[in-house]
Amino acid sequence: MKKITFLLCVSLLLTLGASAQMSFTGNSLKKSAFDLNSDEKPGFNEKTSASKVFISDEDNDTDKKRRKRRGRGRRGGSDFSNSIKTNPLSLLFGNFGLMYERKINDNMSLGLTAGMYFNNVNAIFMESKYSGFSFAPEFRYYFDNAIEGWFVGAFFSYTAITNTQKNTDGSAIGTDDNGNEFFEISNTLSVISGGALAGRQWIWGGFTLDVYGGLGYSSVSWSYDKNYDPLMGGGISLEGIMPVVGTAIGYSF
Repeated sequence: MKKITFLLCVSLLLTLGASAQMSFTGNSLKKSAFDLNSDEKPGFNEKTSASKVFISDEDNDTDKKRRKRRGRGRRGGSDFSNSIKTNPLSLLFGNFGLMYERKINDNMSLGLTAGMYFNNVNAIFMESKYSGFSFAPEFRYYFDNAIEGWFVGAFFSYTAITNTQKNTDGSAIGTDDNGNEFFEISNTLSVISGGALAGRQWIWGGFTLDVYGGLGYSSVSWSYDKNYDPLMGGGISLEGIMPVVGTAIGYSF
């Protein structure tokens, strides 16, 4: 009986000791920041702890300029919507044309080219002047994003040129049906074309290079002056499919 009583007392003491150890260990644990109240959090201020990021207009402009230099936007589209181009080589042939291209959606654009002709050709006995105009609306579909990359399109063009000729020494060229002398003749060239084209346009930070080619059906009419008709038929008319090749440089924005 004494042994049983002794064992019970030992068990009770061990149980109380374990409970006290558990209580001490639990009180010795450090509280995390989530368990602390606002008074216990050292240097913590709810009003100033939140991080705020402000993006200024200047940052947006800088980012946009950076993407423009790459020629692409965040969604893969071109940042350029307008382009003005010309073919400087055409000046060698007395022709100056200016094209304006406008993006109308992600893959399409419309363009209009207007041109002027001014050229003088002086031979030994004859002085010849050319003057006129042309215009050509154009539609383009870009496979990637307008107005940059590979494209296909369609065009229509009209050209009217007047050619005047006279002798360099001021003498009469000939006489009309009534026997009157005439000193100048005027001939007219008109060309109407329409067709399809394909090409590619590159843009590097605004600088633009446009290269294209295609086929078009053209109607060419050359009308001679009423006082001078070497073929005695009133002029020349030609129709048929003709190649179209061109290049232009300019600036896009």
